[in-house]
Amino acid sequence: MCLEKITAFISARNSQQCAVSRRNVLLYKPTSQSSSYYEVENNLWYNSSLAVDGDRDPNAFNGYCFIADNVEPLSDFLVAVDMIISYKVDYVLLWTRDSYADCSNNFIVGLTNVNYFNQPSNQAIRGRYPICGVYPYPIQTSASHWVNCSSSLPASRYVIAQQSLSALKGFCVCELEVFTTEEVSTNLMKRRSGLKLNGLVTSSLVFKYVQQCLMACQQLNGCLSVNFGVDSRLCDLNAGSVHDASSIEVNQSYDYWEIV
Repeated sequence: MCLEKITAFISARNSQQCAVSRRNVLLYKPTSQSSSYYEVENNLWYNSSLAVDGDRDPNAFNGYCFIADNVEPLSDFLVAVDMIISYKVDYVLLWTRDSYADCSNNFIVGLTNVNYFNQPSNQAIRGRYPICGVYPYPIQTSASHWVNCSSSLPASRYVIAQQSLSALKGFCVCELEVFTTEEVSTNLMKRRSGLKLNGLVTSSLVFKYVQQCLMACQQLNGCLSVNFGVDSRLCDLNAGSVHDASSIEVNQSYDYWEIV
């Protein structure tokens, strides 16, 4: 397929591709929490695993939402999820309960490669991890709330959702979902962060998503790898791989992908 047709093909599929290919990488992953609320009447702990159970039911007391205890000595009020492997996170969705929306005002999303699961009980986590984003708008009940993560953040294994210190007590997460920048056809290509291949570029295009860049290479005869600018969004299509090139540049502004 010629380059012009490939570009048109990808542009036409852009919105559909991004919607269809996305999958939540947090589903049923291991979790931890600073505390959890215990309901005596039903003998039920509202622990952090309920935030990744795949059920967005906004009625917190149906047993599908994580609720932090109202009293914590260190005031961490958070849920952490181990994604098992590191991902470049694109955005995070937090689904709220059907009441007490103010409890989630200005919630914080963090990304880290530090395992805080066995954190000593006398050490707070707040302020010790890189920030993906803070939700800046009024919280809605029974709704999803979208936080974009900066492309400059490194691939991370753990995601943290934490209550703002200014919010009312009773932090609740009915579902936490993470979507990465590596969801389309990445099983056909492998990534090496911080590398850029020089000397074999046949074409350069600008795409919003890395998935579009990978798709362009897979559709173009002779394309064996790409350089993708994590900030510039520049997509270099390469007629070769690191195995054919003599010029490999260490460049943290790029990710190098090759067909496997």
